[in-house]
Amino acid sequence: MPGMSEDLSLLELAGEFLAGTLPDDALGRFETQLLEDPAAKQAVDLWDRRMAAFLGRNASTALHAARKGRSGSSGSAQDEAPPEKSPKAWSTLAPGVTGLVLHYDHLVGSMVYIARLEPGARCPTAEEGSPEDCLLVSGDLSLGEVTLRAGDDHHSPTSVIHGGGSTESGAVMLIRARDI
Repeated sequence: MPGMSEDLSLLELAGEFLAGTLPDDALGRFETQLLEDPAAKQAVDLWDRRMAAFLGRNASTALHAARKGRSGSSGSAQDEAPPEKSPKAWSTLAPGVTGLVLHYDHLVGSMVYIARLEPGARCPTAEEGSPEDCLLVSGDLSLGEVTLRAGDDHHSPTSVIHGGGSTESGAVMLIRARDI
């Protein structure tokens, strides 16, 4: 999210680093910080365990593959092509809300995806939807009287992303959805 990375806490930076959603300039700075700051490494390790537990093995592997090869480091020759981004495309779900499917398990009818909300974005409202669990990686998400912050998780019996939630500062979240 342009402009948001300067305001992220170390915990949020580490989460977005692992989710693959840091802008290129922030990615390079955070990679350098990881080499020099033990607290940054601890934050990445914490998120790595949380995300693996939340996502499950197949989706964790898909998330790792989506960010593999992406690097903000500027140590390469200037004539080299920039690192290739994930071959998967982000879909627009609503104005200011995009999503990227990481994994779909046809056998159990579940999907794991990342959603990005720009500052001020509002999730669409739907009367019906599949049960969803979300893990907020960065930012804030207000769902009625509940406001989630980085590191919070939430279960919705219908749908988090279609629950009419909103964000002030923007948000990145991992979502597990199950077919009903």
